[in-house]
Amino acid sequence: MAVLCSFQWEEYPVYGLRLQIMQAQTSGNQDEKKHVIYKIIARIISSKDDLKPVIFDRRYTQFSDLYYTLKKEHPHLMTFKYDFPSKKLFGNFSYDLVCERGVAFEEMMNHIIMETNLRNSKAMLEFLQDTELKKAKDCLSTANYSAAMPLLEQNFLLLNKIFTNRHPPVILALSRLFACCMEIPDMPNAFKYGSLAVNRFEWVCDTYLLELYIPLIHACIKVWNQFDKDDTYLKDQLLSLKRQGINVNQNLDLVAAIDVVEKKL
Repeated sequence: MAVLCSFQWEEYPVYGLRLQIMQAQTSGNQDEKKHVIYKIIARIISSKDDLKPVIFDRRYTQFSDLYYTLKKEHPHLMTFKYDFPSKKLFGNFSYDLVCERGVAFEEMMNHIIMETNLRNSKAMLEFLQDTELKKAKDCLSTANYSAAMPLLEQNFLLLNKIFTNRHPPVILALSRLFACCMEIPDMPNAFKYGSLAVNRFEWVCDTYLLELYIPLIHACIKVWNQFDKDDTYLKDQLLSLKRQGINVNQNLDLVAAIDVVEKKL
């Protein structure tokens, strides 16, 4: 890859989440047409440095799909400082054009995350996660859990910055990450992310997401036993649900339950 442009960040007077373009570089090989990749960092602007920023790559077509989908669905909301950069037949790798596009893309992303309807749109979710999630699912389908795990972790950490802790896509991403970690022998992150998922579910009200809770508890009990952790709380949760007349038998494993719920959301 060759760097075409590096972007300087402004000092923002308002604290909060920002999506910033760090760099633009060329990509492509003999099997893929040459194109420009924009490297984006998601971070919290505050008086202290964000110790866990998330970096991800996107290309022009992905920005274009996001813009035109939201422009069609929410025309009154998709108005901001810069016009969306048009597609060029020639000169796509010129310094001026790449920099101009990067500035416009950054303005668009930050406009979107400030508007609730735009931020919570299906188009924005696809922009944020589809690239990494597709690769991760391909790895999961071949039981390549070690390759899937960093992709799923990035997916969860990014969504966790953009949305609230118990937003459905965040819960799904966390649950899938935990399920993947379970399959990697002696993976300490299995306990870490399992504990976090159980904690997040304590305040979840979404009916579909609650379908994940029982498979999650069963999965956590297995991991807790593996790491010699006290599973009393987990078993008490199952007992409490059983007393409410809820079937707590494990009809689906966690991965299957995630797939079922994802299709309903």
